[in-house]
Amino acid sequence: MPSDQNTTRLHILYADPDENALVVEYSGHTTDRRTKKIVLGNLNDLNDVDVASLAKKVVRKCDCIPEECVEDVEDVIVEIRDRASNDGVISVTSEHFDQFVDEALELLYDSSHDKKLKGTIKVLSLCRDSRILEDIVQNHQLMSALSRLLGESDSLPIDLTFGIGKLFLTLSLIEDFHEALSSHRVGALALGVAELELKRVWHRG
Repeated sequence: MPSDQNTTRLHILYADPDENALVVEYSGHTTDRRTKKIVLGNLNDLNDVDVASLAKKVVRKCDCIPEECVEDVEDVIVEIRDRASNDGVISVTSEHFDQFVDEALELLYDSSHDKKLKGTIKVLSLCRDSRILEDIVQNHQLMSALSRLLGESDSLPIDLTFGIGKLFLTLSLIEDFHEALSSHRVGALALGVAELELKRVWHRG
């Protein structure tokens, strides 16, 4: 009998922006797309842990991650470890911010919804650092890409729409950013998303 891993398709694997956890989105031969969170606990002392061994342990215990993706698991564990060692903040220096944004934009403009989600999570991870928020808001290309995706929410997976919405919600908590958000029609777009979800709930009911 084939193992679950042999029939599992891994869509995306990334670090949860709020917890020390890996998030796995996958589908099986007879299942729709699903999301699973693998909590790693306190990783402040992960520098003393063999990351490769931990990644293999995660793959063995989680049948939704194919064995050939163990290196991807290692990369995510390292990202979580680095974030934990900086009090939960992914630190990006000003000279590296442009490179970080370019990488995020490449993902956001990709035709794959999985890549778009990965790009959104990448930007969302920066929102933990209040010093970076203004740089995000002032980057016209990045804000335009995110607001464009929010406007296409009717054709996007709900987790992608939720991620973009969470990012804009974080920015909207700072009054000084309201003008910039307004220039990208974020408020109107967010209202459109809410109305769309209400219609979907109404039709399902």
